[in-house]
Amino acid sequence: MVPNQGLAPLRRNLSLQGVRTWVFIIMAISVTRLATTFLEHSAPSLCFWVSKSCMSCTKLYEDHIHLAAAAVNFILCSFALAFVFTFEHTFDEYLRRIGPFWKFWGVKGVVSVTYFQWLVLSYGPFHFEQKRIYLLHCLLTTVEMPILAVIHSCCAYPFGKPWLEYLLKLQQKDMEEAEAEASDRRMTVFWRDPEDTISMGKVDSMLCCFYLLFWIAGCIGAHSFVVFVLPVNEMVQRPPMFNVSCTKEGDIWQYVENNHQLHYRLKDDTLEKHRLPNVGGAWLHLCDRTELDCEPGFQGSPILRCSPSGTYDHRGFCRRTRCGQPKEEVGHARLHSSGQTRWTSDMEITYECQRGFTGQIQGICGKDGVWRFEGECKEVICPSPPVVPRAKPLLEPHELEYRTWQAGTSLHYQCEEPFTGSITATCEDDGTFLLSGRCLRQCNAPPKMPNSVAIYENQLAIKGFFEGLRVTYQCSPGYGGTLIATCREDGNFSVEGGCKLRCGGLESFLEKQFGVFWKDDLSTNQSGTLDFTGTGEADLVPLRCSMGLAGQPLAVCHEGGWRLLGDPCQLFRTSSGCRCKRQWKLCQGLLQNNCKLWHGCHDRDGSSWCEVESSSCGQTSWDYCVGQSAQEDPEVHLPSETKTVALRIGLLVTAGLLGLGVLLWMAKIKKGAWFWQENQSTTVMSHVRTCISGSVHVNLTGNVKVLVRF
Repeated sequence: MVPNQGLAPLRRNLSLQGVRTWVFIIMAISVTRLATTFLEHSAPSLCFWVSKSCMSCTKLYEDHIHLAAAAVNFILCSFALAFVFTFEHTFDEYLRRIGPFWKFWGVKGVVSVTYFQWLVLSYGPFHFEQKRIYLLHCLLTTVEMPILAVIHSCCAYPFGKPWLEYLLKLQQKDMEEAEAEASDRRMTVFWRDPEDTISMGKVDSMLCCFYLLFWIAGCIGAHSFVVFVLPVNEMVQRPPMFNVSCTKEGDIWQYVENNHQLHYRLKDDTLEKHRLPNVGGAWLHLCDRTELDCEPGFQGSPILRCSPSGTYDHRGFCRRTRCGQPKEEVGHARLHSSGQTRWTSDMEITYECQRGFTGQIQGICGKDGVWRFEGECKEVICPSPPVVPRAKPLLEPHELEYRTWQAGTSLHYQCEEPFTGSITATCEDDGTFLLSGRCLRQCNAPPKMPNSVAIYENQLAIKGFFEGLRVTYQCSPGYGGTLIATCREDGNFSVEGGCKLRCGGLESFLEKQFGVFWKDDLSTNQSGTLDFTGTGEADLVPLRCSMGLAGQPLAVCHEGGWRLLGDPCQLFRTSSGCRCKRQWKLCQGLLQNNCKLWHGCHDRDGSSWCEVESSSCGQTSWDYCVGQSAQEDPEVHLPSETKTVALRIGLLVTAGLLGLGVLLWMAKIKKGAWFWQENQSTTVMSHVRTCISGSVHVNLTGNVKVLVRF
């Protein structure tokens, strides 16, 4: 008896149903995959229109069906293999002689190898790309299929083996009586007489030929069907069964024209690539896209896309073409700086012509990003130099005749005698000569006029007095009027006006007031004269006290005569009522080597003081000044008193040395007398011991006193 004989039909039926289910699932998956691929080519926008998204049929299959189908396929294959292993294990005692191992690899191995091999390549540790997985799987399958076919034909069903007859006998015993007639018919197939072997060989040969022809016809038919559904040649164009385009905004050309601010332009092949049969223009299907160009003068890579809702959606912008940094110099012109750092198409820049050239150059940034320049700078040429009176050019006549005068060049002229100066003719940018400088006649110094003083700067006197120069005179105090001298072309001065007497000469008045030596105490400051009337009738002349004197006297011209006002000039006063010397000598330093001459009161370390006259203060030699500030004396150095000081120091040192010698000689004599008296009187020693820490006078003999110090 066969173990588990009652379960054998049940397992057989379950295995059969599992295999049928697996075959059905595989067919459904294949049909679905074929349908999605067919729709991808024959109805490209159907899935977009249904899903309202730019997800293709293949993408929908991959996202929603592929994973579930692969899982179901894996489970069914696993169950089928489990059923096979269970069946063989259960009937191992009866199937051992027929070699189920080779039958498994000859039949089930085809499915097992291809399927599990695909799983390992796809989800294993290799991380291959999808294309490489397909190529490698196909390569391995082409190598493995012939080997498995040989195993199936040679090992799984070897003709003439004893186990085949044994299998038939077991099958005959297990059949029920109701199947006896059917079993007999099957047994006649296997149990044939040796005489029928030749006829059966002919039948088998014919059957193999039929199978071969059927296989060839099936391959050709399947190939034709697949190629018809999915054309291999990409050039084959057929109108799609279902294809929706963007029609709300017109075709691509109309959209570009209506949105001219985007600066888009169709490519040359856009119409050919997106043309619909029997329809004019270029149209984009749902979720289709096309690349566009930019208008001349713009750059970019825009893309136009048809959204799932049937409207256009553009990506990318067209920006103006940028030109590089323009040249600094172009054709004798320099770039006019404007602070611009970015240059785009149709922008213009200006170049200014260099010195010696006239015109203008414009730089334009082209639509191709290249600079173009318009205009030119022409060289400026001046005519012959002008003839200048009183001067002659510093070039020979033949050089003047054949020389070209560009803008910026100059010609120098030399003034003829007796004129002085220099003239330069410069060729300007407008083509004319510009003269600079003059040839003038020089005059001598302005003439001396009575009762007046010429007013001019020293620098003017150094440069000289030239033609047309006017010199103004200032009338002396006591005189009024206007006096002007002008240098003429003949080299002489012409004088206009004069100074008339108002109060008389100021110096004569001062001589009458202070004597002949009045200049020892006063000086006039005519540069500070104030003329209140302009006619000299009310002149105010400040007077300046000489060094060592204090005061601020003024001389005023009033009603035709001079009067003195202000503080008169007198010696400085001190805090003790003394008078400062008018001038005195001050020596500083240890050796009295820095000696200077001072006048009146002197400001030293913030205190005003002076050396006083001995007759004004008795024994005082110096004192502080009061009432007026110290004068600003010029620094006048005097011979030093170093020799005198050194002589004094030498005499003091000599006297000191002599005195020290005398004291030492006297101390020696006294010391000898003291020791002689020590043996004569013990009284002295007692007094000496009692006065060790001080000094004491001791009577030796008579009236002699000795001073002892310790």
